[in-house]
Amino acid sequence: MIAPNHSHRTHLARLLRAGLIGLCLILAHTAAAQEKRGHRLERIVADKKLRVCMWPGHYSLSYRNPRTREAQGIDVDLVRELASELKAAVEFTDSSLQQALEAVSTGRCDLAITLVDTPAPQAVRFTTPHLGSGIHAVTTRGSRRIKQWDDIDRPGVIVAVLLGSMQETLTFNTFRHAQLVSFPDEAARELAVESGRADILMTSYPYSLYLVRNTDWARMIDPPDRSAATLFTWAVPRGEDAWFQYVQHFIETIKRDGRLQRAVQRRPDAKPMIVLAD
Repeated sequence: MIAPNHSHRTHLARLLRAGLIGLCLILAHTAAAQEKRGHRLERIVADKKLRVCMWPGHYSLSYRNPRTREAQGIDVDLVRELASELKAAVEFTDSSLQQALEAVSTGRCDLAITLVDTPAPQAVRFTTPHLGSGIHAVTTRGSRRIKQWDDIDRPGVIVAVLLGSMQETLTFNTFRHAQLVSFPDEAARELAVESGRADILMTSYPYSLYLVRNTDWARMIDPPDRSAATLFTWAVPRGEDAWFQYVQHFIETIKRDGRLQRAVQRRPDAKPMIVLAD
């Protein structure tokens, strides 16, 4: 057996020392992260700032006024009321629904305005839904085949829906004659209708209103009844129990004391929205 020489033992000692230093740094970082977790409510109060992520195209709920660039909508009003209770200013950040949840999960936002359909990271937690929307249909302004709701469920009609959404499930269970085609994202679904490859798409009221106001081809068709096919909610980081309980209590309170109902009534374009009870 050959004994290790002095240089080999020195090199091995350096490696072990470097490894121990690296392990200590990892443990220190983990401990610091765990110490910070769970104190978000205290940080919001101390900093007097509430960071909120939203998709700016949910008309009547959370959207950017194209003229003033100001955030507006029912949920925007409610978030401002929440911030007022905390004596904090609100910082709204525009993003997609998915990006909003990712920002919450990584701590870049304290709260996200979202909906139950959105695929969520495990690191976020949803409050009880407070608003709902029925299924609304969007077709082209020049469509000769679709004039009213009763024209949809007929042989030969192609209905575009978002893959994995509540609209997909409910449309599949409701329509018996129309052909249902699922698309992986909103852009593909809308292009199918605009190009004529599909006759109509099914979505929530806020999103259908967004299409009508931001395209030159979309026409909305209201459903014959009001049912909560899409549920709107807020999301906060998982592990922030005090913050979650505070936001959840706020949602429950505004349902009971009428503030949620009044917030909807203040928005003329929000009449089709459904206020959800506990």
